[in-house]
Amino acid sequence: MTDSNEAEGWPRRDFLRGAGALGALAAAGAPAFAAQAAQAAGPASRAAYERLVQSLAQIGAQWLSPERGVSRAQDIAEGYRALLHFLDVGIRLYFEGDPNRPEFKPIVTPTIKMQGDNPDAFYFYTRIRGDRNYRIRGRQIGEVYLSFTVHRGDGQGGWAEGVDAEKNFRHLKFKPDGSYELLVGPDVDPEQGLRTGPRSQEIVSRHYFELAHSAQLDPALRPHLTIEALDPDPLPGAPDDTNIAQRLETVRHFLIANTIAQPRPDPARLPAWFSAVPNRLGAPARWSEKDGGGLGAVDNAYSAGRFVLEPEQALVIEGRLPQCVFANVVLWNRYLQSLDYRYRPISLNRRQMQLASDGSYRIIVAHRDPGHPNWLSTEGRADGTLYWRFLLPEGDIETPRTQVVPFADISRA
Repeated sequence: MTDSNEAEGWPRRDFLRGAGALGALAAAGAPAFAAQAAQAAGPASRAAYERLVQSLAQIGAQWLSPERGVSRAQDIAEGYRALLHFLDVGIRLYFEGDPNRPEFKPIVTPTIKMQGDNPDAFYFYTRIRGDRNYRIRGRQIGEVYLSFTVHRGDGQGGWAEGVDAEKNFRHLKFKPDGSYELLVGPDVDPEQGLRTGPRSQEIVSRHYFELAHSAQLDPALRPHLTIEALDPDPLPGAPDDTNIAQRLETVRHFLIANTIAQPRPDPARLPAWFSAVPNRLGAPARWSEKDGGGLGAVDNAYSAGRFVLEPEQALVIEGRLPQCVFANVVLWNRYLQSLDYRYRPISLNRRQMQLASDGSYRIIVAHRDPGHPNWLSTEGRADGTLYWRFLLPEGDIETPRTQVVPFADISRA
């Protein structure tokens, strides 16, 4: 098909390439004093952009270094991938996020991963202000678990420091069509909605599914969710130098908070539910702000550890699931990114697991398919992270038992 500009002798691609020149021509007509002022002080956005670029280089040099336990070529390569995923999230959620006009946006996808993503869940994020009032509207579409959590922090893209308010599906009032509303703000009755504090900076929604396939891979499955400010500011003007500089700084702070500002690896500081011994899992326990803040879920109990396997080894995991709303196990790399569930089985929820008649499970972590229905693929990796989630568990949770066996002996283990 011929583009209309092309018919006039100006191909569309050249028009797009020349659009910046059109902007330059328009700027040439701006008042002289504005140009002189910018020349004297230098655009704030340029300085902020240069700081962002410098921070990216600093993160690459310090976060991906032997001092952080990163020396293998694969780990360095995946570290840059993780850093670019952080940058993607920073642009979508922080650079473009406006707490005065919030909008729920997906945090992770099957190809953008961070902070322990989950193939069986959707996570949405929006920036807010603790002194403003909002209304959330949504509709349940089959989630086995649904919640909203208000996190506090510095409001500038830094690490979430704790939880100010939380409501799960048991606290919501659903209409016959599954729709619901939730008020958010400093004067909200905490029994009825989410009461914010002076440092509330963001809301995270969690939508968990137990399906025979990974929820994230279902293009027809998308939670219905909106948020509106009840006392909105006047419409903003065009982005200006100061505004863009502030947004760039927020992205930079977000990147630093999630990389070099994080404590260096220290087995003595791991939460009790994360085993410091390879191929072992920690005793399951509920999430706590003492675990280091971040976007943790208050209703989750966790059990985790590292797997380290030779080419002809496999890890056998056995146990019994507790009474809970949701349970699954996922394999991650060292940067808390799930392995690629588009092509290999790297996670299992309760519906996907084949359980014994007594309700117990037997899961095999191996480099290749052992012919077992509960296989988790390492993608051929020598090591990684094994992570269990148990949502709203009742009573004690049995610690999963593990055993490293020769791959050839899996059937006899």
